[in-house]
Amino acid sequence: MGRFRCWVLLLILLSSFNGMAHYKPNPEGYLVTYQPGKNWQANTIYKKQKGINQHVLYIKELYRQGKINLSASFKDDHLEVLIMMGENQEDLKKLLSKDPSVMDKVLDFKMKKIILTRVHNLMPDHHHTGH
Repeated sequence: MGRFRCWVLLLILLSSFNGMAHYKPNPEGYLVTYQPGKNWQANTIYKKQKGINQHVLYIKELYRQGKINLSASFKDDHLEVLIMMGENQEDLKKLLSKDPSVMDKVLDFKMKKIILTRVHNLMPDHHHTGH
């Protein structure tokens, strides 16, 4: 995935943090990208890949537990993106490594530390400046 597409997606995802009750100013988190793994079947659509149903259930459970804040995927390729919050990257990696599709090497993931910033926090506050 190109850097531009990644940043555009990240900005879109960040905008959804606006109303979240557990949002803290500029929290640190992790951007997780999934991509096809060693056992990905090249001529098989995403929904028909081995273990994908279990992967989806696993991701939903992590979301229910509050480990995943956001999940998104691109329509034109097999990439999936997660935003996870947590202090310990190794603990989050262990959780993701238990994903059935990762264990079966159908999917692989990469994780990068990020700082979340709401776009409106970057803009001047016109209410207080009189503009």
